Amino acid sequence: MLSSVVIGSGNLAHHLVQAMLNANIDLKGIWARDTDKAFEMGQLFRVPVFNGLNQIPQETDLVLLAISDNAVEQVALNIQTHGIVAHCSGILPIQTLGDKRHCGVFWPVQTFSKNQKIDFKKVPVVVQATDEEDQRILEVFADLIAAQAIICKESQRQMLHLAAVFVNNFSNHLFALIKDLLQSNELPFDVLKPLIQETAHKIIEMDPALAQTGPAKRGDTISLNIHRNLLKDDAQLLKLYNILTESIQNKS
Repeated sequence: MLSSVVIGSGNLAHHLVQAMLNANIDLKGIWARDTDKAFEMGQLFRVPVFNGLNQIPQETDLVLLAISDNAVEQVALNIQTHGIVAHCSGILPIQTLGDKRHCGVFWPVQTFSKNQKIDFKKVPVVVQATDEEDQRILEVFADLIAAQAIICKESQRQMLHLAAVFVNNFSNHLFALIKDLLQSNELPFDVLKPLIQETAHKIIEMDPALAQTGPAKRGDTISLNIHRNLLKDDAQLLKLYNILTESIQNKS
């Protein structure tokens, strides 16, 4: 049976622990810098909690670093194991893990929140390793807990991470800005949720370029100018509106 250790106590760590348990992987334990959160996770999932990184069993097959990018290098330095140490970052170079003999990347391409259920079996995972056998082991782990293993070069993984930021983080930021705009006008954001769902559904079924609609696509200058007038007192949103409108028109 394959064994693992999860480092971290955040959103991704929670979902990785649950996925490991669902796949009957031997989860040796967890560790996090925040001791209280680590023990809270340990009680929630009924798994051991290590007091220090030196307690990680030497023979663990895979140690997953589900922590912030800024912490990866320092934490990796203090892990001693015969198995693979892999970070879960879409953007960090594999060399961030130092000169370990067995190291890799295990990056689930998804957004995670602790209280939002995710079917990990529908999540693709990008895997990368410098050693062929390590690559195979990471693929096995991905096949056990996720939808599929995606093998790509480091530059491709970083480009995929950039793309993920655009489609997830940037779009969600727009949703947050628009919710504020609607609330300031005593309008509910909920009225837009069917539109958001249909937009997401369409780009799954068809090419996003073909799914594009709206006044910018149509060249509807009357609507565009009315919109700009409505935003005249919100310089940030007006700037975003003009940038995105121009981008849509250039794409068309």
